[in-house]
Amino acid sequence: MASRGEGLKPFLEEIRKGKLAPAYLLYGEDAWQKEEAARAVRHAALPEGEGSFDLVLLEGSSCSLSEVVDAARTLPLFTSRRLVWVKEAEAIRDTAVGGLEEYLRSPSPSTCLLFVAGAKPDFRKALIKTLQKLAEVREFQPMKGAMLQGWIRARVAELDAEIERDAAALLEFHAGPETMRLDRELRKAVDFAAPRKRIGVADVEATLGITATASVF
Repeated sequence: MASRGEGLKPFLEEIRKGKLAPAYLLYGEDAWQKEEAARAVRHAALPEGEGSFDLVLLEGSSCSLSEVVDAARTLPLFTSRRLVWVKEAEAIRDTAVGGLEEYLRSPSPSTCLLFVAGAKPDFRKALIKTLQKLAEVREFQPMKGAMLQGWIRARVAELDAEIERDAAALLEFHAGPETMRLDRELRKAVDFAAPRKRIGVADVEATLGITATASVF
């Protein structure tokens, strides 16, 4: 039975515990969280990295479901696992889902099948309905409030810096809640403040190109 988990953190915790499902559908409006989730799946399936011969990348706009299933059924060449990653899954025009449904009911133990879709895939489509029924389905929506502020602080810490509370609030006000943009702006602020490790309001104002009078403060 598919589950629709909430947010990136619990998803990453599952992956780190070795709970890698045979098939996933990742979708949602937050592109950064969705990308991080896909990267976590890739790293768990193929720790040796992107260059693995057992990483199969397919584009939904140019592949059929039979190609996806054939790739999933193929045994790995040089590792213990094979990752079949289908990007823009909602663009697959093939409506013959019988083969995929048969595969998902008895998936290869050596393959992880990863479908990544856009913000709001059409759950009326046969493909999406099949994945909803037989794969792990995870939605990644924009964060807000305390959750987003926590993410900002954690992301800055990953960049080996820290951020003042007012600076984080200002950044959220002008660049949030899209974490892809917030991540870019955080990197700019960290670089601007260097060699200082503490990001203040003035640093955020400078990198966002706003003046003190335009600030919420």
